[in-house]
Amino acid sequence: MNLQRLVATIFFMVLVAMISMPLVAQNMNTSNLTSSPYNRYGYGRLGSLGNTVTRSMGDVGIAIRSNQYTSLANPASLTAIDTLTMIFSVGLDAQYGNYSEAGASSSKWDAGFSYMSFQMPLWRNFAMSLSFTPYSMVGYYYGTSDDIAVHSATVRHDTLTYSSLHQGLGGINNFMLGVGWRAFHNKQIDFNLGVNTGWLFGTIEHDGSLNTSSQATSTHLSYEASVRGLHLQLGAQYTQRFKAIHSVTVGATFTPRLNLSVDTESLKFSADTVSRNERYRSAVKLPMRWGVGVSYNIARKLTVAAEFEKTMWNDVTGLNTELVAEDGVFNNTTRIAAGIEYQPKVMTNRYLKICRYRAGASVKSNYLRVNGHSLREYSGNLGMSMPINRRSSFDLGVGYSAVRPQGGSMVKENYVTINLGLTFNEMMFFRGRLR
Repeated sequence: MNLQRLVATIFFMVLVAMISMPLVAQNMNTSNLTSSPYNRYGYGRLGSLGNTVTRSMGDVGIAIRSNQYTSLANPASLTAIDTLTMIFSVGLDAQYGNYSEAGASSSKWDAGFSYMSFQMPLWRNFAMSLSFTPYSMVGYYYGTSDDIAVHSATVRHDTLTYSSLHQGLGGINNFMLGVGWRAFHNKQIDFNLGVNTGWLFGTIEHDGSLNTSSQATSTHLSYEASVRGLHLQLGAQYTQRFKAIHSVTVGATFTPRLNLSVDTESLKFSADTVSRNERYRSAVKLPMRWGVGVSYNIARKLTVAAEFEKTMWNDVTGLNTELVAEDGVFNNTTRIAAGIEYQPKVMTNRYLKICRYRAGASVKSNYLRVNGHSLREYSGNLGMSMPINRRSSFDLGVGYSAVRPQGGSMVKENYVTINLGLTFNEMMFFRGRLR
């Protein structure tokens, strides 16, 4: 079997795995790369459509166009590949989190699946992608304990131990089909449109318990929600070339307000006796989102990009801590990000010269409203792509982020994240004439 047939076989197997993965993932419970206590609120920690490459640039993607890797953040970018190319990407993340409040702190490592995507041309001026990414992630475990003095007529002094425990897991998956269309093209101008359509599905579970040294007064609560709905994103990119190897790309994305269906089951029991078991359905919504970005490119050597994104979370019905629909539980969010990618040499025998180096930073507000306060996250990233051959690469990224509450005495979070990615970029339909 020659190399092309081997690679084609691998791609076919991966494609079958991608189609079947949502069915498997629907029955899986994972730690989901997060242990933040803030995941008890809303849908948990939101994921990203970025991969290891774009996250290393501050998670920019709205104005990114490349034939070296897939950028899912704007479906209009899918047409950047040529008609002979197929791209497969997969990523894993590891994260070290430190959580501190009022002089106390704890730390934890989390690791797991990050993304999977497959991109290929359809026919002239059209390209498509299939991807599987986490839309949101829930994973936390925390509690408190205290001793309370008891005085009564019969008991002169005793101590009642009081403790509470909260834990959660699950999340929402996003299985997505993207299509890009090159609407206009000449030597100076490219205008591209695209659409991402996805199916959101998953399960979120919250469990809580209130325990005392008198087991008869212990109470346990459990909430489990099955979430499903459609995802839709529209995108556009306009590229203007000048001075032969220079170009500027302007991009925009828009996501309309969408419905989600949530089936929740709540269970309450005390002293081995079930006192409440309820099932109900909630109609919640995902918010309208829009973003704009710009990138400046010099041949294949340098890309500088920046973008702004706004999401109208405050305008939609969301989920409260009991996984029930409620208005006014979220905040509108903004995100500002910028990044750079640089390759010293396109053609050379010196390996480090043909590696691609990246850096980026972002500032974003969090959609969660916790005890009436908002959260803000500051991030910085570095990364590089190390070629496996002339087209494929091993991608590495390292990031630091700090989550800070905007008021009140609340948990401060610091993260160090390691992103590992593999990008197979192969010419699948090319057959040499000479043997």
